[in-house]
Amino acid sequence: MKEITDTEFQSHFEQNQDAALIEPVVITKGDKPHLVVMSYEEYKNLRHKAGIQQSLHVSELSEADVKAITEAKMPADLEYLNEELED
Repeated sequence: MKEITDTEFQSHFEQNQDAALIEPVVITKGDKPHLVVMSYEEYKNLRHKAGIQQSLHVSELSEADVKAITEAKMPADLEYLNEELED
């Protein structure tokens, strides 16, 4: 992983952006790691590996997804949760 100071990152911004597409770039501040810049694809892969779900805009849902949501029913044993919504 490439490691550079925040000043170096700013001085060669475009070059360091390009480098971050190949591998994450650690930006240090005061001799300590401060930030990491990486490609969006790498970020998505890390989130996926960590089991972090991604939210979607409704326009990104398939017709099957919309239908499944529309037809979803609350399990009878969880109906008591509706009372929480009334407050």
